[in-house]
Amino acid sequence: MEAIRRIRSYDNGARILVVSGLDTNPYPQRAVQAGVLGYVTKRNASSELKQAVEQIARGKSYYSKSIAHLVDTKEDQSEENQLSQLTSRELEIFSMIAEGHSVNHVAEVMHLSPKTIHAHRANLMRKLGISSNSEIIHIAMRAGILQT
Repeated sequence: MEAIRRIRSYDNGARILVVSGLDTNPYPQRAVQAGVLGYVTKRNASSELKQAVEQIARGKSYYSKSIAHLVDTKEDQSEENQLSQLTSRELEIFSMIAEGHSVNHVAEVMHLSPKTIHAHRANLMRKLGISSNSEIIHIAMRAGILQT
């Protein structure tokens, strides 16, 4: 747990996956509270590790089926943690794209070039582990930034 805390204090955006033989609480729950995105038990590692790594690389969480019921995951809080990695400019651009505005419109409103908006968009998408505007909208809805 201390290693998780130290990694998170150094890089709040670190995507951490725990592979552990400890499959009873409090261990999985404490790992989630410390900031991991995934927890795979050694018993299931051979069948779940690839999927877990792929999910976490996309910024999603993954928990072994055998312990998923033990961890109290707050998806909204996870989205807020992801968004906290963004600069204020990136968050502003994120919000405008989530609302359906084009890059050209965002550039015009912010008095920036479309090329600059594209660069900020690419950076925020990299930080969030996403690759499309629809994923921006999905995250914005789950985080409560965008109302349905």
